[in-house]
Order: sequence, then C-alpha cells, then structure tokens
Amino acid sequence: MANAMSRPEIAARVQTAIARTFQLAGNGNTAELRMGALPGWDSLGHMRLVTELEEEFGLTFPAYMIAELLDFDRIVDGVESLQSA
Repeated sequence: MANAMSRPEIAARVQTAIARTFQLAGNGNTAELRMGALPGWDSLGHMRLVTELEEEFGLTFPAYMIAELLDFDRIVDGVESLQSA
C-alpha cells in the first residue's frame, strides 16, 4: 500500500468489515469479535471475512496467515504487517 494507515484507522475498518460480513448492528466490544463468539463465524464465515478484508484493504493474505486471523486484534496485526511489507 502506498499510503500507510494508522493502527486506529486499520482497526476501524476491520471492525466495519467484520460487522458487514456477519451483519452485526452497532459497534460492540472488539474483544467479542473472534471466531466462535459470533454467529456465523465458523470456517465458511471465516473465508467470507477474509475475502471481505482483502477487498476492504486491497491486499491478499498469504495462506499461512489466514489460519491465524481468528480475532479482531490478530486481524489488525495482520493487516498492519502486510501494509508495512
């Protein structure tokens, strides 16, 4: 990415992408945004989320990273690391 985003900007966009993917209302507690805690965030929902995140940020997650994106903080970390690469 040519224009690096700040961590708060990434976090806000990740939260929006999760809410869009799982049709959540409001801005719930980010600690609850993790696989298994949200209805629909199962293995298929996880792949839908990964696709949503890739479109949101214009990036592609390497295969090894997809399995690690299991909660809000790890997703923000993942996007941040790809952005700086």
